[in-house]
Amino acid sequence: MRKILIVEDEIDVAKLVADQLKSEGFQVLMAHDGKSAIDSIDVEEFNLFILDIMLPDMDGSEVLQYIRRKTSKPVIMLTAKDNDMDKVVNFTLGADDYIVKPFSLIELTARVKAVLRRTEGTHHITENQVGKETILHCGSLEINCDTTEVKVKGNVISLKAKEFTLLKYLAERPNRVVTIAQIYESVWGKEFIHDDNTVMVHISRLRNKIEEDPANPQRLQTVRGLGYRLVCGK
Repeated sequence: MRKILIVEDEIDVAKLVADQLKSEGFQVLMAHDGKSAIDSIDVEEFNLFILDIMLPDMDGSEVLQYIRRKTSKPVIMLTAKDNDMDKVVNFTLGADDYIVKPFSLIELTARVKAVLRRTEGTHHITENQVGKETILHCGSLEINCDTTEVKVKGNVISLKAKEFTLLKYLAERPNRVVTIAQIYESVWGKEFIHDDNTVMVHISRLRNKIEEDPANPQRLQTVRGLGYRLVCGK
């Protein structure tokens, strides 16, 4: 049974959401402030998080950052006002979806199921029982983390070391927008100082190798003004 953590300081709202998700077959835990959420994350494993932006003791972004340090499981952000949208756009760099209050319980349930399908159904990790190799699957991409072999539709492609590291980094965050700064600091291990050309060049090289039509990329997409995402399931 999939387990969901609801982080929401409005107790009535949290209970309504919890009851709805329980009726859909999910196991649900609730936390009404950031500290309680972090305590739960430290001792429990969850399949998905529903996280309010405004919490009484800390900003929701702090909880989101903590979640991202612990797990890549999906996060749906909740926001109370339309004018929080700029904030939400920033949060989506680490979150998987957002929904504005007031919202329909049916809509939220649909979002939960869609995010789980997207992140669980199109991306998974397997272990080769003979060689004990860890393999990332993202649609028709197959990435062997131990041998660095990459296949597209069963065909082996040749990648340079940094290209492989970049692809692996994106595949570990399927369908999630990551900024140029996040990519640079994680893949190159240096502080990002407005030098996006390095990342852009490597993205272009990757597209030439994994896309059927590099000029019209379907797998490795640009999200204007935000960054890039590797779309799984294509």
